[in-house]
Amino acid sequence: MLDNYDISLINNILFLSGSGLDAESGIQTFRAADGLWAGHDVYSVCSATAFKNDPDTVYSFYNKRRRELKSVKPNQAHYSLVDLEKEFEVNIVTQNISGLHKKAGSTKVIELHGSLKKSFCLDNNHTFDWEDDLNASDLCPICQSQMRMGIVMFEENVYHLDEVQNLANKADLFVSTGTSLNVFPANALVDFFKKRNKPTIEINLERTVKSDLFDYGIYDKPATQSITEFKDLLIKKKREK
Repeated sequence: MLDNYDISLINNILFLSGSGLDAESGIQTFRAADGLWAGHDVYSVCSATAFKNDPDTVYSFYNKRRRELKSVKPNQAHYSLVDLEKEFEVNIVTQNISGLHKKAGSTKVIELHGSLKKSFCLDNNHTFDWEDDLNASDLCPICQSQMRMGIVMFEENVYHLDEVQNLANKADLFVSTGTSLNVFPANALVDFFKKRNKPTIEINLERTVKSDLFDYGIYDKPATQSITEFKDLLIKKKREK
């Protein structure tokens, strides 16, 4: 991996992470057969339309997710990305809403789909940290409008796209890990890096619909192993130069 690439050219790394990275912390992935959406119509619990028509069901779904976070800890994959910050400029764009990257200690994290630990009000977008259950009866302490979970649902635009674009323009290496790459716009990042002629690596338990676009791939290993091995290899190559 990267054997034919001058490692001295890599200083700034952009990671895209998905639910596969959180799986070994005990958080179910969304798309697996036994995942969070199993037994649910996705749009009945994760869409803007569902929130409008049946908010109690949506609140309940995400309240359960938030309660689960209280007993969840980052795993070695998260900590390995923290270790990489000691040697490289590392930015993480995550589709996860768990907050585990930040909890592990990563300092530059963009939560593309928001966070379970955030809430905002419907009238004025006043935003707050939120640890407990959230329901339609909860009102903004500033303007008294209804509060909702601070996450992106289907039919809504993801957050921070301009910032992601800026980071992608500056990065020397793109790494996608723990994501099926089925969701736009995150899955378009590999296409962008290919146009820039920058190296791309996919680290995933299995191949994805975009695997053929990556220069290198690491598969068939859990994230705690594959991300740690990748971190060790990258640091070793840098120190050898």
